[in-house]
Amino acid sequence: MGQTELADEPISGFGKIRENIHNLRERIRELCKKSKEPRRPEDIRIVAVSKGHPGPAVRAAVAAGIGDIGENRVQEA
Repeated sequence: MGQTELADEPISGFGKIRENIHNLRERIRELCKKSKEPRRPEDIRIVAVSKGHPGPAVRAAVAAGIGDIGENRVQEA
């Protein structure tokens, strides 16, 4: 399944992920414009952290354009 197919696939319970990422990018654009030191929004890297979220949520983030995803789990002793 390609990224385009994922983007159009309704992912139950994760529909707000695309909207949240869009809103985050808009906020970054606004802050770059207001910054005392000029910055370009494309120079800002968004790194999502899955923290054990299910695969469909991670796939929704990837479909919305997130390319950097980290995982944080407690190490078993």
